[in-house]
Amino acid sequence: MDLSFHYFAVKTLARAAGFPEGEAQVIAEFSQYMDDNGERIVRRLADIPEYVREPRYDLVPDIFSDKFTPVQTGFPTNWDLIRLGLDLDQGQRLCCQAFHFPPGAKREAAFPAGSKAEKSPRAEAVLAGGGPVVRELMLQARDGLKNPAPGLSRRQLLMRIGMRLHTFADTYAHQLFSGIADPRNDAELSFARDNLTGRDVTGEHKTHIMEFTRRLSNYLPIIPAIGHMLLGHAPDLAHLSFSMTRAAPGGGRLIYSRSNTEEFLRVCRLTLGFLRDCAGGPPFPAFAWGELKTRLREAFLIDISKIGFEDGRRLSEELAAHWRGIFPEYWYFYDSSSIFPGAGEGAPDDYYRFNVFAEDQLIALYGEKPRARRF
Repeated sequence: MDLSFHYFAVKTLARAAGFPEGEAQVIAEFSQYMDDNGERIVRRLADIPEYVREPRYDLVPDIFSDKFTPVQTGFPTNWDLIRLGLDLDQGQRLCCQAFHFPPGAKREAAFPAGSKAEKSPRAEAVLAGGGPVVRELMLQARDGLKNPAPGLSRRQLLMRIGMRLHTFADTYAHQLFSGIADPRNDAELSFARDNLTGRDVTGEHKTHIMEFTRRLSNYLPIIPAIGHMLLGHAPDLAHLSFSMTRAAPGGGRLIYSRSNTEEFLRVCRLTLGFLRDCAGGPPFPAFAWGELKTRLREAFLIDISKIGFEDGRRLSEELAAHWRGIFPEYWYFYDSSSIFPGAGEGAPDDYYRFNVFAEDQLIALYGEKPRARRF
């Protein structure tokens, strides 16, 4: 999924679920920011709080160090994708797989410590809904909001809700793919249709895929089959229906088809129910969902690939105008650069909490000190 779902749909659903404007904005901003946070460079910070130095984390090398290693949760540029292909451990296992293509079970349970299998990067196809680990992370976030622990602000608890919703939504867009380079990701687009116009756009998307892989080939001698890289943006575009062929486990090829619009509306209904629960409200009325679903479908039917992905600010502004036209009662604004503005030697507590919440997700999948592991 992309900005159209992770920010705009989530913002709409949070407001419909009963969250006030400011709180809905925090949830939606941090849902989208998971894609836009490509930070991975070690920073020297003078005000690192004690909770960051807990032994289970590997955000700092020791209890006295001022060197902070942020958790990369996204790859907003082509260069981030190039690093993803070059860096198997940090790029694929600890970013792509953990936050966007999560395996269904905790890896420690599958790979006993010290075993040969533990050191092998196991590719695992994403299940719609994500499996027990994703569900557990979402329930922890919900329960934390309802029964806050000391030291956590309500804003930070809402941040965590948004972060967990991002991964949950991606399990539907990315189902059947793996976040690790693997033959099962050797997929080929066979058909694409614009659900707004009904037009066959297969050729346009195949051209985009060819251009994308051509650019990557300037840096990578072999294009790794990570996630849906070989299908371009097709699985993430809310206005599209598509079909693909992919490698079958026992040999041969499988055919898979879906309408992203209808699948993403299904995720909207589940997300709304979760947010309604988080807000402490009763189940969302069925008659009200019918009206909301009709408006969400209309909002999804815009081809954002025509706007372009390179200029994030322009894309956000045009989508905001589109969504405001359908939901004039809500306010929309997203700018990734405003989430954590540069702060010299210091950083706000929200910045540390964001990284701790991301590290908690890695730990849920891979165990303590997850980035110190060599898979």
